[in-house]
Amino acid sequence: MPNVFLTGVSAVNLALIKKLLSNGYKTTVLVQNKESMELAKTVGAIPVAGDLIRPETYVQLLKEADIVLHSPNIFDLGAGPLESVAVETITSVLKDTHKTFIYTSHTWVLGSANNILADEKTPVAPISLVAPLAHFEKKVLQAAHTGIRSIVVRLANVYGYKGDFVETYIKRTVREKTAHFAGDGYNSLSIIALEDLLDLYLVAIDKGVAGAIYHGANGKPVSGKNFAELVGRIVGVPETIGLSHAELKVSYGALAEAYSLNQKISFKHTKEELNWVPEHLDLKPYIEQAEMNLSAGLLALS
Repeated sequence: MPNVFLTGVSAVNLALIKKLLSNGYKTTVLVQNKESMELAKTVGAIPVAGDLIRPETYVQLLKEADIVLHSPNIFDLGAGPLESVAVETITSVLKDTHKTFIYTSHTWVLGSANNILADEKTPVAPISLVAPLAHFEKKVLQAAHTGIRSIVVRLANVYGYKGDFVETYIKRTVREKTAHFAGDGYNSLSIIALEDLLDLYLVAIDKGVAGAIYHGANGKPVSGKNFAELVGRIVGVPETIGLSHAELKVSYGALAEAYSLNQKISFKHTKEELNWVPEHLDLKPYIEQAEMNLSAGLLALS
């Protein structure tokens, strides 16, 4: 039974652990507090207390693992020293073992591609929020030359889990009684359903090529305006308003730049190498489910 070591607990990781266990993998996860430990236990993982900034707490776990999955907190990359320690420790311990190391990044490292279909070979031009990711991607890919099957999986905007961007947007829309979009609303938002992303991780573990970048995007981007209008219709908030970049910064802070991105992400090379094709292409059922959860009191408005 292959042993997968995950370096943290997140909503996506919890779903991935369930998927891994159902496919015959053993999973161990690094946890930093009691709450994370209990969450890990609820999905069947083996939690081990530790901290990424303290390598001595997880070096042995890296040695015992067959596969390592590391997903940095893209909203807290200001903590660069922590990420540097994590990547350096993982690549150092796995050197010459030919074990699998999958590093999770985000398609935001490609910046606004405008009308260009950005694939896995498109040069990076990261927005400031995720600028460090481009550096760490390079470090991970270089590790493929040191006897590690190191792979980068870039995520588009993931939906289909509690607290995803769909839920967050719906709650804001209902609270403010207005559905907002960036600028004229014609920027493209690249997306991926959680179910498809989990399948991508599994096939990358099974077939992934050392030094490869794989894109977790469904190839069917939605415009900011169309997304706002769709949400508005479903939740009963017909008013939609475009916000300038300055207005977005007031409302969304550091996320304003990401919210304004115009990205059409291709998974061409991912499909060619892994034979992976996403199956969940319609956002509407997920929006409807989130709205029903909100109406039933299963989703807190605050």
